[in-house]
Amino acid sequence: MPNQKPIFLPLDLTGSSSLNLVENEKHALSSVAIKLIKPQYSPFYKKDLVVTVTDADNSSIILSSGTDYQCVDIVSGITKETGLEVYRFILITRQNISGTVGITYRALGGQQNGSVVQTLENANAALATDVQVLWSEVHDKPNGFTPKPHSQDAEDLYGMEYLRDAIARIKADILNTTNSRKLGLNAAIQALIKEWILIRITPPGELNAHLDNVSNTHTLTKAQIGLEDVQNTVLCTPAALKKLLSSDEKGSQLGHLSDYNNPHSLTKAQLGLDNVSDYGVTAIDNTTSDYTAEGYVVVATLAAAVQNLLAPYIKKSNLGVAGGVAKLSSSGTTPTALIPVELGYTCADVYDYFVAKPTANQVVFSVTTLRNPHCVVLFKRSVLTCSISPTAACIFTVLKNGTKIGQFTFSAGDAQGVYTSVTGTYMEKLLPGDLLQVKAPATADTTLAGIGLGLMAGVPA
Repeated sequence: MPNQKPIFLPLDLTGSSSLNLVENEKHALSSVAIKLIKPQYSPFYKKDLVVTVTDADNSSIILSSGTDYQCVDIVSGITKETGLEVYRFILITRQNISGTVGITYRALGGQQNGSVVQTLENANAALATDVQVLWSEVHDKPNGFTPKPHSQDAEDLYGMEYLRDAIARIKADILNTTNSRKLGLNAAIQALIKEWILIRITPPGELNAHLDNVSNTHTLTKAQIGLEDVQNTVLCTPAALKKLLSSDEKGSQLGHLSDYNNPHSLTKAQLGLDNVSDYGVTAIDNTTSDYTAEGYVVVATLAAAVQNLLAPYIKKSNLGVAGGVAKLSSSGTTPTALIPVELGYTCADVYDYFVAKPTANQVVFSVTTLRNPHCVVLFKRSVLTCSISPTAACIFTVLKNGTKIGQFTFSAGDAQGVYTSVTGTYMEKLLPGDLLQVKAPATADTTLAGIGLGLMAGVPA
């Protein structure tokens, strides 16, 4: 029998059941002035109603409620019970609409609200097709039938559903695996089929004997059990293990372990050092006279060599004295204090004073740079002081365009903060339009007041 629409829809008092949603139900409009439509599964919820009409270009146009149509004959009892407006009819109020309209709505449903139109359509469809007749309704049938050989589809046999589903899963596994595993799986299936047959035709005694036989009667292979890559070799026999633990053999093994003369003949390439040359450490004389000698130089040797090379030009008495030559630090670098960071800049001082006691996160200094092409602030030579020292340690944050670049830290009782750079530099470059700010601690100190800021700034000379 062909697919038929239901005569009744389930009762839905929520107005949200997907089973009661009727889509694009067609209705031909009459030529009379009053065009009234009753949906097949009326009553219906107003909130989901959509009315469309097809224009001359075969395009669907959605009609507007209150302008083109309105819902009439409200079902007051259901409306009060559900809190949603439920109606029985749709009145087309726009006079120039004709032809066929489509309506999409959500029906109230229920046995008392069946579709008369659908009842007639289902009846006509049933009369036009073959009707399935139950066996109990057949008259004058014989009491028995003589069995004859025949074939039967397994899907039609009651109780075979589990076997059908199992075969379907096996088929899916076969299609989604490698060829080698397909062959192994096929062999395993054939073995299972044979075993299934044997269980049903083999006498119990023979079956038990087969089950007790552990000599691989099904000729399974290592590939069939997922061990195709395992080699058939003995890893360690009891005799080999005994020999390994014997005193002579143990001594030989210990001797190998204590051999530091590269017993495995490793090369530098195997250790990832193929680009390292086989040089020794050169002497100080080679660094000052024989520049063609090949060898590695340690820091102490290099420092001594440099000192020897400069000895004729720099007197030792001039090292580290006023007007003399700067001494290198213990790490071989020029001390930061001896490097003029303002070299190449015309410097000027910028002062600001904040009298009151700063509140939490209050901006105590703010300036937007105007100098073109740029200017610099030398924080190493800048100071932040206070006239009344803080009770506890506190930090003033230095911001450049809202991003922290450093901080002045006051210890408890200190009158001057110590600057620390976030970026590692103590000379900050500011372009035109950059905003430089100093912000008070996140927690206001009880005594700190009278903040004085002195910045050393500079522009290119």
